[in-house]
Formats: sequence, structure tokens, C-alpha cells
Amino acid sequence: MERRADDEKQADADSARFCHQLVSDFPIERVFQKIYTSVKFLEVQQECLKNLYVSIVGCKVVDEKVLEYTIEDRVWVRDPNTRKDIPTRRKREYEVKYNSNSYEAWCVCKLMESSGIICRHIIAVFEKNDVEEVHDMFILRRWLYYDSM
Repeated sequence: MERRADDEKQADADSARFCHQLVSDFPIERVFQKIYTSVKFLEVQQECLKNLYVSIVGCKVVDEKVLEYTIEDRVWVRDPNTRKDIPTRRKREYEVKYNSNSYEAWCVCKLMESSGIICRHIIAVFEKNDVEEVHDMFILRRWLYYDSM
């Protein structure tokens, strides 16, 4: 347990000292660059890169402020040799509900709920709607590097 605590302290210190380069022009990436630890920020960057394979194929109005987007994405698999995710030729659709009044969004992939990072499907919807703010629902305190200092 002590070693794990030391590793976490070292990761927090590294996050405070080093600034990772941006891989996209998404305003959302810039927000997370400033607040997340290095490890979590790299996960967000992977979602930004995977966003290249995402396309919005439909949108319907749920109510006055809520839109439901249909997102088409490639199916990703992990290569056991390189431990990297690679896209396949297969595609899958995801549904994202977006509240244009509060900037809240929910995706059926549940990446936010399972890993604590925003998914590429929500990033695509935010880009479509020129959203540059991040709602508090997407910022988990446990990943903030300055929270533990």
C-alpha cells in the first residue's frame, strides 16, 4: 500500500511539472490538459485521436433543450502484442443525449461511468455544437492533479 501511495504521489508531481502536447484542436482536450493527471489526460487524448473514426449520422429532438445524436464509430480491439487499440472495419452506432442548455451529455457506451473520462462520442457532439466548456459531470475530483497537493 505504501508503494502504491508513493507511486501516486510521484505521478501527481510529474503531472504538475510536465505539460503534454495537444494532439487535436478540440477545446475539450485543452481543458483536460490543465486539470487531469498525466495518466488520465493521456486517456482523454486517446479518445480525441479515436474521434477521427467517429461520424454523426443522425439527430432528433427529444424535447426543447435535449437532442439525441446517433454516432457511428469503428469497433476497436486491443492487439495482444502491442497492447494498443486498433480500429476494425466493423462499425457500431451509439446514442448520445445532449442538453444544449446545461451542456450535459450521456452516451450509451458508458465510458464516463466506467473509466471516469469523457468518450469520443460526446466529444464529437460537443464539437458539432461548438461547446468549449466542460460540465462538472465530466470532471471527477479523483483525477485532478492539484487536488492531492
